[in-house]
Amino acid sequence: MSCFGVYSSGGAASAQLPSPSRFKTFKLSNGVQIPVFGFGMAFGDWTSSEDAMAKAFFRPEQANAGVTKALRAGLRHFDGGFVYHSHRQLGQALARAFTDETLTREDVFITTKVAHPTAPPLLGKAIDWNMETEAFVAQLREDVYLSLDEIGIGQTDLLLVHWPGGFDSMSKPEMAAHNRERRFRAWSLFEELYELGVTRAIGVSNFTEEHLKQLVEDGAKITPHVNQVEVSPHCQYTGIMDYCREHKIVLEAYSPLGSTAGDVLKDQAMIEMGKKYGKNPGQIALKWLIQQGIVVLPRSSSEARMRSNMDIFDFEISAEDMAAITALNKGKSFTNADPYAFP
Repeated sequence: MSCFGVYSSGGAASAQLPSPSRFKTFKLSNGVQIPVFGFGMAFGDWTSSEDAMAKAFFRPEQANAGVTKALRAGLRHFDGGFVYHSHRQLGQALARAFTDETLTREDVFITTKVAHPTAPPLLGKAIDWNMETEAFVAQLREDVYLSLDEIGIGQTDLLLVHWPGGFDSMSKPEMAAHNRERRFRAWSLFEELYELGVTRAIGVSNFTEEHLKQLVEDGAKITPHVNQVEVSPHCQYTGIMDYCREHKIVLEAYSPLGSTAGDVLKDQAMIEMGKKYGKNPGQIALKWLIQQGIVVLPRSSSEARMRSNMDIFDFEISAEDMAAITALNKGKSFTNADPYAFP
């Protein structure tokens, strides 16, 4: 059975987890194929208003229905994180599918992330970026193996450094050397785990072009395969995007549809663009990203919406319209911290 290919296994269980007729993937610099559509495993409400992050709690119990719907819709790429508390729910859903033989491990692409800094009101599993260096690295190593154990797998497909520093270091230039040293030590650990086969690919999340340059300057042996950042028509970090393209680092867009605070789906230009192509604004935004070679991680609790999001391969956005969407950039984050605030 080829990875992400069409499969059939008979029986009622097979009917419950239909596979789409095709999967589109991008190739990472090491040859690993990553599905262009992913399903985020961070459940909670922190995108409905400008101050929602201050009240955010993860709600991993929502993952039980969410993963089931995602599998039925045809999604096979799951974007997890140690701090999300939803590894077990993902693992349980996949275990049922593996037991029923409706899926094999090769049919799914699993990402996890470690090194999320501590911040209230997170319920554990974050890491203190100010702890002693060797203890910091040892904790990250343990968190990686705990992640695999929680999901119930022996190898992850992609492992990411979740943030480039502690939240308490934001906008503090005096913390630059401290964060830089820990980023490099975390990356050196990832290189070791990659060589051991613990993960098929390694990358970062919320890293700026300067953070990425510093890894190279400090002696990184492997260029990150992926950088996951917030990208939508209203949130474009052009410096990060240009650097990643130049260095063959695949971008993953979280919050690709913005949020209620971002209003991408209510933008009149996006609405008119949707009418032109016979699609909804969300489909236009996702197509705009994928045409640029960017992996998308849209969030939805609706199975119908998940299917609709993936129904974008029957049209192409013209170069003129791509430029018009790019011009909608508001130059700021709407759903998370600004990566440039981390020294």
